Amino acid sequence: MVRWLDDGRALYPPFPDHPGPVAGLAVGNVGGRSLIVSGGRLGEIVVRDLVNGELLFAPVTISYSRILGIALVELDGRPMIVSCGFDVRGGQRYIRVWSMEDGKLQYSIPLSKNSRYGAFSVGTLDGQQTFAISTADGVEVRRLKTGSTLHAIEIEAHVQSLAIVSGLGVAVGTSHGLLMVTDIRCDSDRQPNE
Repeated sequence: MVRWLDDGRALYPPFPDHPGPVAGLAVGNVGGRSLIVSGGRLGEIVVRDLVNGELLFAPVTISYSRILGIALVELDGRPMIVSCGFDVRGGQRYIRVWSMEDGKLQYSIPLSKNSRYGAFSVGTLDGQQTFAISTADGVEVRRLKTGSTLHAIEIEAHVQSLAIVSGLGVAVGTSHGLLMVTDIRCDSDRQPNE
C-alpha cells in the first residue's frame, strides 16, 4: 500500500502481488514515469506505476528462487532491474539483470555457493555500473556488466547493509553497530582504507 506522507491516506488499496514476504524495494523514474519495483522471497518481481498503481508488465516469477534485494539501474541507456537472490534447491547465489521494458531476463551472474550473501547495493563507481555484495569475509565490489571482482574488502563483523556512495566507495553497516565508508576507485591501484 502506498500512502501520502502528509496525512497517511492510502493512494490505492494494497496490491496482492506477493504471496509471501517482500524482500526488496526500489523506486525510480523511468521514461517520465515514477515506478516501484518489488522482489519477493518466493521469487517474484513486480513493477508498478507509483502514480496510478498499474502493472508495467505481468509479474515475473523465478521458480525455486528467493529474492534478497532489488535495484533499478540504467545500462547502455536502457532501464534495467537488478535482482540479488538464490536458488533454494542448490543454494546457488546470483545477480540477475532484467529488462524494464518487458521483464525478460538479460543475463545472470553466478556467485559463490559457499559465501553468505544478503546485503546488496548497485551504483556507479568511476563511471562504471557496479554492485556490492556481502560475503562471509566482508564485501565484494564487482562490475555489473561482467561480474568481475574489482575489490574484496575484509570486514570482521557480519555485514548487515550496504550502499554504494557514487564516485567514492561503499558504506557498510555491520552487526557490531559499525558504519564505515570505504574509499574505492575502480581505475586506481588504491587499496581500501589506504
